[in-house]
Amino acid sequence: MRFFVRLYDYFVENQRLLWFSVAIITCLLIFASTHLQIREDIAEFLPFTEQNKRAMELYQQFAHADRIMVIFEDTTANVEALLDAVDDFEQQYNQSPLHIPLTTQIDLQQYMEAMCFVYEKAPYFLQENDYERMDSLLANPDFIAEQMQNNYRQLLLPFSAFLSQRIQADPLNLYAPLVQHLQQFQPTQSAFEMLDGYMLSADHTRAFAYLTSPFGASETQHNTDLIHQLQQIINRSKSNTGVDIRLLGAPVIAVENARQIKHDTILALVLSLVLIVLILVRNFRTWKGVLGILVTILFGWLFATAVVAMVCEEISLIVFGIGSILLGIAVNYPLHIVVHRRYTQDMRSNLQEVLSPLIIGNITTIMAFVVLVPLSTTALRDLGIFAASMLVGTIAFSVVVLPHFLPKQGAMQTTISPFLQRLSSQLGQKKSYVGIGILAITLVLFWFIPSSSFDENLSNINYMTEQQRADFAYYAALFGEKKDTRRIYFAVQDSTENLTKNSEKITVLLDSLKNKNKIVAFRSANRFLPSKEEQKMRLEHWKTFWEKHKIEEILQAEATKNGFQKTAFEPFLASIKNAWQPENSTFFAPITTTFLQENYRQNCIVNYIVVTQKDEQKILHLLHQSAIKNTTAFSVENVNQQVIKTLSDNFNYIGIACSLIVFVFLWLSFRRFLYAIIAFVPMLLSWVWILGLMGIFGLQFNIVNIILATFIFGQGDDYTIFMVEGLIYERETNKPILPQFRSEILLSAIIILVGIGVLIVAKHPAMFSLGAVTLIGMASVVFMAFYIPPLLFAMVKKNEK
Repeated sequence: MRFFVRLYDYFVENQRLLWFSVAIITCLLIFASTHLQIREDIAEFLPFTEQNKRAMELYQQFAHADRIMVIFEDTTANVEALLDAVDDFEQQYNQSPLHIPLTTQIDLQQYMEAMCFVYEKAPYFLQENDYERMDSLLANPDFIAEQMQNNYRQLLLPFSAFLSQRIQADPLNLYAPLVQHLQQFQPTQSAFEMLDGYMLSADHTRAFAYLTSPFGASETQHNTDLIHQLQQIINRSKSNTGVDIRLLGAPVIAVENARQIKHDTILALVLSLVLIVLILVRNFRTWKGVLGILVTILFGWLFATAVVAMVCEEISLIVFGIGSILLGIAVNYPLHIVVHRRYTQDMRSNLQEVLSPLIIGNITTIMAFVVLVPLSTTALRDLGIFAASMLVGTIAFSVVVLPHFLPKQGAMQTTISPFLQRLSSQLGQKKSYVGIGILAITLVLFWFIPSSSFDENLSNINYMTEQQRADFAYYAALFGEKKDTRRIYFAVQDSTENLTKNSEKITVLLDSLKNKNKIVAFRSANRFLPSKEEQKMRLEHWKTFWEKHKIEEILQAEATKNGFQKTAFEPFLASIKNAWQPENSTFFAPITTTFLQENYRQNCIVNYIVVTQKDEQKILHLLHQSAIKNTTAFSVENVNQQVIKTLSDNFNYIGIACSLIVFVFLWLSFRRFLYAIIAFVPMLLSWVWILGLMGIFGLQFNIVNIILATFIFGQGDDYTIFMVEGLIYERETNKPILPQFRSEILLSAIIILVGIGVLIVAKHPAMFSLGAVTLIGMASVVFMAFYIPPLLFAMVKKNEK
């Protein structure tokens, strides 16, 4: 601590050098800060491993997480009004500057052509069970005659071109199961009722259209502009049709989250600064005291921003929202120097009295935030760097620059309101029943600790309106699985040559499980996207089958008997005679661009199975152990469970690491184990109170407010260190200093509670929960800091006598 006193003496004699240095450093920090980029994705608080990140990227890509749904609703089920609204919206959209494809109607013709392709190229898709069925049918001598009669009856009815093509390509209706299997690959269409290509809900109260954001699901900067333009189109279309129109989708929610975080961040910071300034003005008579504290905080903020810009280059916006809490911590350091100045006759003496608890408290708080840096969660790591940097910058300015801004001689004119003085005095009174009361309450709250829990529903940290939540629930119900089942995706990413081959290996493995009744449902694109090796086997099977079944003469005879021309079924007969050859994946484009568009991308195939919840882990383990190259197997629920486990591990790590670091540093600083215990016990007890109160009131931890552990240890040790330092000082000098320290702590606590309390006005659930939980924590910390150290210190003194 003597170093800072000597540094103060040096700059007293070299004022110009001090202020010139401050100006240069400030300019450099401002320059560095301008390069900082802001990220707005709340998901950055999720600790994804590389494998989980890849799994979620695949899920978002194939599950259309970047899709924006346009919902048209008319509660009267007026279909005509709904379709008019869809058409009007499309017209308005086409007149806008947007050039992103909008789908208001499904191109049914394209799907019909894909089915015709399957009929015409059936040899590539038929499997062993299909040939067994076909062999059984052809074994019936009357089968061909019956099918010709059935074809004749169908063609007497009004028919489509597709029916005619189907009968020409498959006059014996041999491929019906094949096409039925193909039709299972249209989840979007099957979830809606189709009317002339328009997508309607089953009750005809809603119609749907959609477009895909080219910016992805999480990139909010460009999506914000896109959503804004879409909303303008909606407003015009609403005024024209009177139908309620709204947007839904991950990009919409991401934009809404970013907007709310920005709003809450600005509101929290502005309210926090205004209220802190009002409190400071009320308690200081000189403008230098207030201005000195504000300038110190701003310098700390600027220093942190510059460090993050140089180290990380970008930072999550929500970290700045948490800045309102960091302001409450940072204000402690200049506040102690300014408030304590009223009790000393010169600045040098002031520094000598407050430097020790100030520096010790700062270092332990910094170390508490540094434990966040090794975490895998990007936003928490950024928060650790930002918070630690801010506290370093603030303490440096407080002990090096601020003393030269304040009067150097004579007591500084500051005041503490009479109410705070009385409250500080009351809290400082030693009453015998206080210790008993604290012990009793602690035992009761300890009982409720198991009731405190972690919120495993990650969607609860997203901000959504009630209408959006209702729409999401409705939309999810259209595609949801049965209760107690899980959908497991298995993706193969490889070169075109190996892609289908490796995917077929997974399918063989899953077929064995299906035969053991381990799989509820199985959807694989491999039947319609076979590898060249599989194609060879299928085409050879086709050739062998028709060499066995010579049906050309019978077919033509029965066709003529039923009024068909002799060449009516030439496409079918030609396919039997054709010398089919294996084809590349591009050959199957009519299917991959329609029915398989949610299963196939270039160099990637994604299939899924539905299993019971109890078998989920076993099958995932089997898939992970399959040793098939470039394969990713996952379920969304399993990824979420792994994230929750990582968060739980992070939470335990934060608590243990903070405890050890703080305790060891306290021990080293005080040089006595007992003093370290006295300073540390209040923090442990405050955690019992926090967890117990959360259990009683039903509050939950989540991925954002787990940083409360860092905050409690960071702020709690500051208060207890000041109290222990004050107790030691009084014991060694017989001079009263605790009243001053209590007043400073109380004023600091009020400022922090204001800084945190403003988050209660936040609408974003993540930021609101941070404020609510931290308020409980701070109240517990302040109470423990005032009562526990004096009680324990008195017990130590009594035993030493």
